[in-house]
Amino acid sequence: MNWQDVAVYGLITTLIVITAVSVNYLPEKVPVHWNAQGQVDAWAGKQSLWMTPLLSLGLLGLFKTIPKIAVKRKVFEKRKEYYSIMIAGLLGFMVILQIGIIACALNPFTDMTSVLFPGLAFLFTVFGWTLRKFEQNYFVGFRTPWALANKKVWKKTQEFGGKSMMLMALVILANTFVKNFFLFFILPLMLWIVAVFAYSYLVYTKQGKKK
Repeated sequence: MNWQDVAVYGLITTLIVITAVSVNYLPEKVPVHWNAQGQVDAWAGKQSLWMTPLLSLGLLGLFKTIPKIAVKRKVFEKRKEYYSIMIAGLLGFMVILQIGIIACALNPFTDMTSVLFPGLAFLFTVFGWTLRKFEQNYFVGFRTPWALANKKVWKKTQEFGGKSMMLMALVILANTFVKNFFLFFILPLMLWIVAVFAYSYLVYTKQGKKK
């Protein structure tokens, strides 16, 4: 077992432990939903905290299954360390999210955006760095039709998508202070997705002309 796998199982264990411990000390009702301003607008019983570890276990099971059923298994074998880092990044985000939920349960006036957006920025950074390491496959990466059709287009699309995703992380992090959900999350996210697809298509058309 390498250090990446140790991190993955360590994070899922941490998530389960902090949930098990916290449930004993929290009030009967805990927040389960927040509005765009980070204010609590829905509550549920404290046992609902177990949804985060259960969802994380489900995602872990899914990510562990993908390399076994993938058409291009060699891609995952070749980039196993990056795949594990990607999973660890996702589980790290879930831990951050759970800590935020617990903090809000202890103090309903806690600003969830101060936890959520740094967590999302962390997730985007990890994904942006790891996704561009993968060769053509049908599960991981920026899988535009044009990238899947051409290896050179795939490589350039992953580079552009990965680097721009890490830039998106900075925009998301800025929203921790600006607190404008539309201008610093929804709109940039939509523009980023469009930009990745547009770039991939343009690279593909240029590649076709070279032929």
